[in-house]
Amino acid sequence: MSHWTDFLVDKRKVTFIYGEDFPSLDKVNVHDVTFHRDGPTVTFRIDLRDYPLSPPKNWVENKFNTVQIQLSCSGVRYSSLQGGIIRHSLQTLI
Repeated sequence: MSHWTDFLVDKRKVTFIYGEDFPSLDKVNVHDVTFHRDGPTVTFRIDLRDYPLSPPKNWVENKFNTVQIQLSCSGVRYSSLQGGIIRHSLQTLI
């Protein structure tokens, strides 16, 4: 089974933060979903549920407690949004 990181153009930053213990995308907190008309591309800004076991030193010093990333999905052929709840979560279908 594929992992979401297998679809990244460059996963070096995620690997630097998490090593090989990549976080799940299931039930993450979704901040933004942007549909780009010059795509078809959809960009998600999300908070990952899993915090790295060994975060960078400056994260510890600054008491950062959440990893937030943006994922852009290109070549989107189908999308569906459901709900209207204040807290949105993403279910991975990879």
